[in-house]
Amino acid sequence: MRIHRLEVTGVGMFKERQVIDFDALAEGGLFCIDGPTGAGKSTLIDAIAYALFGTVFGATTERMRSRFCAEDDPTGVTCEFTAQGRRHMVRRIPKGVPGPDDLGRRSRSGPARQELCELAADGSTVHVLTRDQDIRSYLVDLLGMNADQFRRLVVLPQGQCAELLTMSPRERLDILGSLLGMDVFARLQEELREEGERAKIRRDEARQRVASALDQLAGRLHAYLPVAEEPPAPSSTMDEARRQEYEAVLADLAVRAADAEQQRRAAAADAERAGRRADAAEQLLAARRRVDTAEHDLNTARMALHPADADVDDASIATRQAELAVTEGSLLADAQWEADAGVRAADRARAVTALDLAQRAEAEAATLRSGLPALRADAEQRRAAALDAAAAGPAAAAEVARLTDLLAKAQQLARLRPELQSRAAALDAAEGAERAAAAARDEASAALRELHRTQRDQRAALLAADLRENQPCPVCGSADHPSPATPPTDHVAVTDETIEAADAAARAAEADLVAVRTRVNATRQRRHEAAAQEATLSGAVGRLTVDDLVRESDAAVSARDRAAAAAHAVTAIAEELTALAQQEQSLTARLTALTVDCTRQRGELQFNDRLNAQRAEQIAAVIGEASSATALLSDIRQRLTALHACAQAQHAVREATASVAPADRDTPVAAAQSRAIDARLAATNARTRWEALQEEAIALAAAVTQATPLQDACQLAFIEHAQVVDDTADAITLASLVTASSSANTRKLPLHSFAVQRRFHSVLAAASGHLARMSAGRFTFDLKEHSSHGHAGLGIAIDDSWTGQQQDPRDLSGGETFYASLALALGLAEAIQAEVAGSALETLFVDEGFGSLDQETLQRVLDQLHHLRAGGRAVGVISHVTEMRQEIPDRLEVRARPGLPSQVVQRSPE
Repeated sequence: MRIHRLEVTGVGMFKERQVIDFDALAEGGLFCIDGPTGAGKSTLIDAIAYALFGTVFGATTERMRSRFCAEDDPTGVTCEFTAQGRRHMVRRIPKGVPGPDDLGRRSRSGPARQELCELAADGSTVHVLTRDQDIRSYLVDLLGMNADQFRRLVVLPQGQCAELLTMSPRERLDILGSLLGMDVFARLQEELREEGERAKIRRDEARQRVASALDQLAGRLHAYLPVAEEPPAPSSTMDEARRQEYEAVLADLAVRAADAEQQRRAAAADAERAGRRADAAEQLLAARRRVDTAEHDLNTARMALHPADADVDDASIATRQAELAVTEGSLLADAQWEADAGVRAADRARAVTALDLAQRAEAEAATLRSGLPALRADAEQRRAAALDAAAAGPAAAAEVARLTDLLAKAQQLARLRPELQSRAAALDAAEGAERAAAAARDEASAALRELHRTQRDQRAALLAADLRENQPCPVCGSADHPSPATPPTDHVAVTDETIEAADAAARAAEADLVAVRTRVNATRQRRHEAAAQEATLSGAVGRLTVDDLVRESDAAVSARDRAAAAAHAVTAIAEELTALAQQEQSLTARLTALTVDCTRQRGELQFNDRLNAQRAEQIAAVIGEASSATALLSDIRQRLTALHACAQAQHAVREATASVAPADRDTPVAAAQSRAIDARLAATNARTRWEALQEEAIALAAAVTQATPLQDACQLAFIEHAQVVDDTADAITLASLVTASSSANTRKLPLHSFAVQRRFHSVLAAASGHLARMSAGRFTFDLKEHSSHGHAGLGIAIDDSWTGQQQDPRDLSGGETFYASLALALGLAEAIQAEVAGSALETLFVDEGFGSLDQETLQRVLDQLHHLRAGGRAVGVISHVTEMRQEIPDRLEVRARPGLPSQVVQRSPE
């Protein structure tokens, strides 16, 4: 990747637009970035990273904006670069600030804006992206590196590498992990450690579930377990011993539960037999008591019989009931007829009222029908008069149309006459303007001709002034000059500009005249059209005024409206006559129906009166001396009730006697009661014994039933624990290896340290080549792979070929420390570049530190930096050293001004 051009506006210490041409700087391959501390040198590097990835090293994008910017000042970064042979331009504007555009205008503040363009060879746009995520993804794929990797490659971290030389292995691990991008191994180590911890937790949880299941089973079998002197220490062996003990106790409980169940069943059979004997004795006692009760009830029922039934015997009760039932049936209809007397009276009253209403309606319909002929005659007369008035309607409508047209024309004529006068005045004014424009045109033309004449005279005078005696005239070639022209004394010199101005004035006057004449012709045409229209309207209206036509039009409209009202009246009267005919027809039909209905109602009323009289005579003949059929029916029902009670008592005596065995029918109630008490006591004792045995059997069975699922849960917990131990073995073993807590890790080296050590080995190999060239072959790096404290492989030693010994980097001089750290930074960059394997960085920057070098060493370092630019690479050196500025003529000067924004000045050799 090569950076061609950078443009920053309103960023960091820079307020105004700053443009840096890296192509011009990189022509020599090496350039210097010079400027005081805080002037904004690092801002340029930050701007490149922001343009590419939308991020700033160690800060938020909002802090990109210059503190010198006012609210409306723009902020933005544009960077042009080439990667994989394709040139691109990327532009970014932070959110919430205005940004510059190509025309210098300021766009409206809003969200962050960005644009990535691929540029063709002719500078045209080939491909455009505007979404931030799309741009980042595209550039990561194109460059083969992310923002963090670019940060570690674009500026060689010489400062950090100087610290890296002298720090402890533990501190060096943290720095190298970050610089080499090895944090992934630290995260992997931590993830594996956490996975091991989670595996141990799973084992502990599985072990706790085993202990919990055993405790639950022990709690259920507590009453049947032997008393322990002290609780056993938890262990897998002890858990297995407890499980076997609890299973043996549970098996013994199952045997005891089976024996208790057999005893319970035998006691249940004894209790059932004793219960049946007690039930039989109690049934006999109840039967003897029912017989005595039934006989007492029979005597009571006989005493309650009606005097007319007192002589009936037990065999005749049913016969007497049948006779009375027949009589009851015959009286039911008569009693109901007597009960309905009120209903019949109400029905007769309603019938009388309905007959009266029908007779009134009949009389009213007859009256209405008799008045219809007079109404029909009146409507006929009104219809004839309306027909005569409606006949004048068409003539009135035609007159209204004629007067309306004349009125519209008269009103238009009234509006047109003032307009005609106005157009005449406008025509006079236009003709006056035409005359004035013609005069102005003539005056301008005359002035132009006069200027031409004066200019010719002045030029002739100038030529005459140059004439010499016996010298040829430059115009005619004659050597004789009899009458040379003399310059006018009363005229100012006329120049070509004066002529051009006068000519322009003449052309403008001519154009004004043409425009005025066009307006005059248009005005004259409009006046002619208005006059022709006025003549046409005057011929149509004649001498009639608007007021006359309004009065005549109103009168015609009134006549037309009266004719229209009469036409509507004809229709309404015709509808009225039709309604009268329909009403007469309806009244005739209604009167006929009312007459028929009145006749029917009078016949029905008379018939019902005769029928009720006949029924009353029949009932009187049936009831004899009784007050009514209802009273006689009530008396019969009372006799039937008493006879029914007596018959039921007889049936109860028979049933009670039949329920007692013939051998026990003579047993006294007292003897039966004594036998029942003795049998119930024996049954109660047998049941008490059965209940005790059943309680014991239920307790044993419940213990077995409840403990069996707990035993199954214990077995499942043991199986799950074994499975968890097997499942977590690899995770726990791997975690102990990567954290160096396992004896299998013989070097006691964590995964992160091991990965950094292997990576750092390649870094030192690359750095040794640079260090050897910078030190004239004296120094190389050596990796000390046997350091202590759990960080083996991270020690650094310096091999000195002059002495044949190793020395600690902390013993190097200031200059030696600088170029050793620079060599380490170069090796680090090459290692990272190999790791990224993306687009090669053809533009690099080296940080401060050259001031500690002597002239010879400085030259070797510069030679090494020149070596870096091989293959077209451009290297920027950030330094204050005067010799560096002298040795590197291509440079950027970042100039700081007290209280003012910084400026960038780009210098190249002349």
